[in-house]
Amino acid sequence: AYRTDVPEVTTFVHAVAQAEQLGTSLGRVLRAQGVTLRTQRRQRAEETARRAPVKMIFPLVFFIMPTFFIITIGPIAVQAIKFLGD
Repeated sequence: AYRTDVPEVTTFVHAVAQAEQLGTSLGRVLRAQGVTLRTQRRQRAEETARRAPVKMIFPLVFFIMPTFFIITIGPIAVQAIKFLGD
């Protein structure tokens, strides 16, 4: 457990060792570990989902918005230049 440097593995090994020392059911320990790991995975996914909009701001502002303005304002600008040129 110490060689992996992975907190989940360390926690799992400690829980199994403690269950063995105390003589408790290994199945109960494994179910509890499963619940804990699923909860942690869900929390990491939620954290990643919370950060996603912030990461999308840069491409939105610098790539999508200029294209949108060119498509929507471009024809108006061309008409204005034609009108002012006459």
